[in-house]
Amino acid sequence: MQFLNWDQDNSYSELCKTVVIFGAGRGGTSLLAGMMRELGVCMGENPHPIKYEFDMFPDDISLVDMLSKINFYNKKYKNWGWKSPKDIFKIDSIKHHLKVPYFIIVFRNIVDVANSANKYNGLPFDVMISETTHVYAELANFIKNTHFPIAVVSYEDALSDPENLVCNLLNFLGMAKLPKTEINKAIKFCSGESYSAISEQLKSQDALFAGMLRDDVSDSTSLQKAALTTRINELTAANQNLVSDLIKANDIVSHLTNKFLALNKSIDCNKLEGYLYNKEYKDYKKIKTEIKNYSFYHIDSVANNLYLEYQKIFLEYKLNIKLREEYQRKIDLLVVLNMQSYLPAQSVDS
Repeated sequence: MQFLNWDQDNSYSELCKTVVIFGAGRGGTSLLAGMMRELGVCMGENPHPIKYEFDMFPDDISLVDMLSKINFYNKKYKNWGWKSPKDIFKIDSIKHHLKVPYFIIVFRNIVDVANSANKYNGLPFDVMISETTHVYAELANFIKNTHFPIAVVSYEDALSDPENLVCNLLNFLGMAKLPKTEINKAIKFCSGESYSAISEQLKSQDALFAGMLRDDVSDSTSLQKAALTTRINELTAANQNLVSDLIKANDIVSHLTNKFLALNKSIDCNKLEGYLYNKEYKDYKKIKTEIKNYSFYHIDSVANNLYLEYQKIFLEYKLNIKLREEYQRKIDLLVVLNMQSYLPAQSVDS
């Protein structure tokens, strides 16, 4: 575990805090969110019964509603927070409104993340490798650029030594003075002995599983949509550069072509070749050099090579357009897919 931007003297230990947990979907965030709940941190008033997840700030929330919700939790709870993997893509518009924010970021072996997403979400392994890499890159960028306290946690280390995980995070959050009973509950939870539903409202295991599956797929599609949108923006910028290169290449080819035409008109190559064998012509060596350096054949070769480069750039440009359209198509499909049910309707209690 690594701590960044952290005051080890715990100057803020007595202040109310906002604990935000980030990571990839299927990457260990539920373990940490459940642990926080056991330590008395409110992780949303109606969190997911298994994933301990709460959509604190929906995509369509207004600034007024967002500030109102933050103010509500600040007044009602000393320490509160939430975990929602997709929020890493919008945290920059939220973080400066939070009260003493502390961030906990968990990383899990990327192969295990992809295998888990494939098993529980039915998402292709190769797609999840790519998307999880993008999420981790976004997390790394956040770690690099934020000045707020951050704890970086290894999921594998957390499972291998739950007591060390709990004690280190309590110290990080300035909560080490909690009652021993609560600390033991958190350690027990992270040991897998009580990693189960926290709500008694859902009695049906089928309903519980159906809700979890739908939420899992919703998270995954949201993450993929954000990742694809970023990729589209990158391709758009690349296309703009390629268009500029195409214009420049075309100008160069046109310029050289005009030069060649002008030179070709001004030099009678047959006549000059005749001069080369005329011993009476005193400057035949000079003319031979001129033909070698400036003749039609030399300029034509340069122009041809540039044209080939032009074609390569144009093909790359067309490929990027195709990729951009393909990513947009995937986004549209994900949106439609996310509106559908992932289990038969009869398996979900109404």
